[in-house]
Amino acid sequence: MHQCPLPRGAAKVGRSAAGVAPTAADDDTAPVVPSARSGVFTPLRELQDALKQRKVVVVVGTGVSMATTRDPLATWTGLLENGIEFCKAWMDPDTGWIRRAEDELEAEELLALGSRIAGQLRNAGDSGLFGKWLRSTVAQLRVERHDPKGPLDQSSGLIDALWQLRAPVLTTNYDTLIEDATGAGSATTRTPELIQSVLTGSEPRVVGHLHGVWGDAIQSSFRSSRTGRRREREISRPLFGPPRTR
Repeated sequence: MHQCPLPRGAAKVGRSAAGVAPTAADDDTAPVVPSARSGVFTPLRELQDALKQRKVVVVVGTGVSMATTRDPLATWTGLLENGIEFCKAWMDPDTGWIRRAEDELEAEELLALGSRIAGQLRNAGDSGLFGKWLRSTVAQLRVERHDPKGPLDQSSGLIDALWQLRAPVLTTNYDTLIEDATGAGSATTRTPELIQSVLTGSEPRVVGHLHGVWGDAIQSSFRSSRTGRRREREISRPLFGPPRTR
């Protein structure tokens, strides 16, 4: 028996009525939606590829310390606010110094305030005051060693997740929370060769501290000196090549 061809779209209606979604074969005007296997290049995929190729360096800031400890001293604002009070307690600075420091804190001029506090403490008759301040603040930030078999809500969980990326880890923090959670060692810019080894991945069990570590009060993120700049150049030159000259 001869069957008349169905009008265009009739098959589509019939499939929809049967609970089957129409396809592009049913209607060549239907948009083609890319599938999950179509190879769309996403930011996540880019990161995954870079990790596989060992082209990632993890840089940790105060956000990780704050999320780990929930302590205001883990933030620059909290630390510097404490620094003002420390100077008041140990040095009795004049009212002009206090007023300028508090104005910088309110205006969030943290670099200027950090330089002011460090300078005040280092210029004191007691040369150990700067280290004493760090020991009474940053050194008190602690976290238990992460237990892979422990509960999921361990305070060291975020640090462990970053560590498991198997990428070099640098930090701008003075604290040693990453070392506490992972058992890793520490390196600062006072040892450029060791920092370079961290960056290249040849020292995977060492954390690079860009600004210093609390136990090494000589090195400071607030200190601007020819020595500090020279060390930065020593670290960066083997990685990025010689400096360009005009």
